[in-house]
Amino acid sequence: MFKQFYDRFNFKELLPNLIVGLTVGAIGVLFDLSFTALIFSGRLESHLTAGVGLVMFSVAATRIITTFTSSLPGVIADLGTVESAILAWSAGMIAKQIPATASSTEVFVTVLAAIALTSILTGAFLLLLGGLRIGEFVRSMPYPVVGGFIASSGWLLVKGGMKVMTDLPLDLAHLPNLLQPNLLVQWLPGLLLAGYLLLLSQRRSHPLAMPASLAASVALFYLLLSLSGTSPAQASAQGWTLEVVASQGVWQPLDLAALSQVHWSAIASQLTCTITVVVVTAIALLMKVTGLELLVDRQVDMNQELKSAGLANLVTGLAGGILSYHALSDSMLAYKMGGKTRLSALAGAAVFLAVPLLGATFLSYFPKPVLGGMLLFLGFALLGEWVYDAWFKLSKADYAIVQLIGLVSVMVGFLQGLTVGWLMAALLFVIRYSRLNQVQAGISGSDRPSGAIRTPEAQQLLQTNGTQIYLLELQGMLFFGTANSLIGQIRQRMNHSSPVRFILLDFSRVSDVDASVVQSFTRLKPLLLKHDLTLLFAQIAPNVRAKFEQANWGGLSDHLAIFANLEAGMIWCEDQVLQAVSSTFALPHPLQSLEESLMQQNQFAAFMAYFTSFQLPKEALGLQAVPHGSYWVVTGEPTMVFELPHLEQQTEIVDSGHDLVTCYYLSQQALAQMQQDHPNMAAELRNLIQQQLKE
Repeated sequence: MFKQFYDRFNFKELLPNLIVGLTVGAIGVLFDLSFTALIFSGRLESHLTAGVGLVMFSVAATRIITTFTSSLPGVIADLGTVESAILAWSAGMIAKQIPATASSTEVFVTVLAAIALTSILTGAFLLLLGGLRIGEFVRSMPYPVVGGFIASSGWLLVKGGMKVMTDLPLDLAHLPNLLQPNLLVQWLPGLLLAGYLLLLSQRRSHPLAMPASLAASVALFYLLLSLSGTSPAQASAQGWTLEVVASQGVWQPLDLAALSQVHWSAIASQLTCTITVVVVTAIALLMKVTGLELLVDRQVDMNQELKSAGLANLVTGLAGGILSYHALSDSMLAYKMGGKTRLSALAGAAVFLAVPLLGATFLSYFPKPVLGGMLLFLGFALLGEWVYDAWFKLSKADYAIVQLIGLVSVMVGFLQGLTVGWLMAALLFVIRYSRLNQVQAGISGSDRPSGAIRTPEAQQLLQTNGTQIYLLELQGMLFFGTANSLIGQIRQRMNHSSPVRFILLDFSRVSDVDASVVQSFTRLKPLLLKHDLTLLFAQIAPNVRAKFEQANWGGLSDHLAIFANLEAGMIWCEDQVLQAVSSTFALPHPLQSLEESLMQQNQFAAFMAYFTSFQLPKEALGLQAVPHGSYWVVTGEPTMVFELPHLEQQTEIVDSGHDLVTCYYLSQQALAQMQQDHPNMAAELRNLIQQQLKE
């Protein structure tokens, strides 16, 4: 990758890419300072300078690693809006749960450990998804549940923006104080800025309109300070700018000695938040990469981007860094400004490295109304998308789920809102997956005949009596929801006026079943006994068959037959129907002699499952080359044709005046399988063949 970067480097592009990178980097710094002020507030406020170093070094490292590992040149990484809101809330809860007697350093180190752990878990998860190339699997999470998380995060950003500007939480208890003139003037400018940025973002404006507006707002702030005769020191004392500890050093990575001060129980209490951040990051990353594909009009390797972001966060997490990954808005801004190379991303990373090196004095000049206004802007944007716009885009049920999660977060608590979201995700999965068409509509044997060549008489009989065969085609992963649907469909068919003798289940497209499916089939046993039904499984995968065998086939072994494929099952069922309704259709005499013994052992259905039935013109039997195996022929007079290992071929054809003959074919592979599955049955068959040879 480094050689590729060097080979494509063009010195003519140096200045334009530097300008783009520095501009986009400065915008990223402003937004990330807002998130930093949100995370490191309250008991963590004295560590704001170290927090800034943590964020700036982490984002810079992520941008550098992503630049050299991404499949898309010029992609830019940054803090995630939703993830940062959740991390800020989680950091505040961790700080509250640590005893008041604990030192400020203990609180700070514990929050750093929680942040680093989240980065490590997210990085490992993204690497796993990319390595296994199953990134698309993450997209299956219900869209309204993701929307509920985002809407809740929007509210957190609004609350956080107010707290950054006023140092007071946004709730009913503090609302009267927030409306007092001395506090009103602190948050009202930020609210106006948020409204302006919101309107600006909804219009097609120049790419530099947003950064120019933010720079103008900072300039306007200091112009008003100058006109009012307020010095920067006085503004800081009055709470208008960031309060930083000048003596505090730049952030240092966690070491083993610092880990001994971590309150792990406080971190464990935020496990739900951690899991949410991990999953939401994976989903958001895939969505952003999809957006980047549209932006650059080229296909992007999703799994490579997962591995790129995963590696970056695993590395920064092990160093104690904070989560960051592909930023769609920053990347779009860079592309629109002409920064389409990796150089612009590296230039932006340099801006992040410069901020902590400038020290606490530099940070103290950032006005709180601007930082708080940016948080309000992001929060209002998310709420507008999932509270207002979602009404016109989602179904009423999905919209209700989004609002329920958001309402629980506002009225009860964010952690409770996340819990409701995960429960809703599980419930939606069960409901919607059970409604998938995994059980195809039942098909009658009359409507779906086998491909066997039959006489006109046999075809007419099967057309009339084929309703005795009931075929169900299954697909996908079967679990208790689909099992209940399957059992219900079979019961409903049994109430039909036309009788059913055979229920044939096509498992060819079933990938797996859970234990509840196997147990659900036990409910069919009384039904099979009452109506003398036979249940047939066709083309069941070894892993699925093993689960049924472990449960003794749900107690159904006496009424069960298994076939290698659907066609073999259909032919066998048709033969049974013909045998029952036509006196001229019979099993070959040698098999009839074996039938009585096998029926007493409840094994005849299993025995016939190894055979394939078909019909041919009788003259073809002696003219065509046929695979090795045993052919049992039925005409006017029963006879057989067989060829087995260690036995000479025996052929006898009796002229019965029929144009077609019916054959049962037992391949050598099927015989070997019979010997493995039912050695006693195979022995009886071999004895029968030996007896026929002697005759």
